[in-house]
Amino acid sequence: MSSAEVVFDFFEDHTRSADSVRHSRPVALGLLCFAIGGVSVFMAQAVLGKLAPFSFSLVSMGLMTIWQIAQGLAFTAMLHLVMEFEGIQGSAASLFALMGLADL
Repeated sequence: MSSAEVVFDFFEDHTRSADSVRHSRPVALGLLCFAIGGVSVFMAQAVLGKLAPFSFSLVSMGLMTIWQIAQGLAFTAMLHLVMEFEGIQGSAASLFALMGLADL
């Protein structure tokens, strides 16, 4: 499955999308989804005029995108750690991709 099909399946059929992500582990898709989420947060704040510590520039958009990706990595690591402590087996890469899709 291509990345576009996985994204469209996520909005149409969550279970089929989760199954395809579990088998293929598209980490790049997770990174792309978190980056798109960071850009959308930046644009929403820019439209509302709430970019108090930042200016409206590519550098601040890049910082927001990097922050969103780092936050996604941290949340994925914490959730995977909790799941490992509970005895649930799974891949952190597929969890990262699913959390990225959920960030859209």
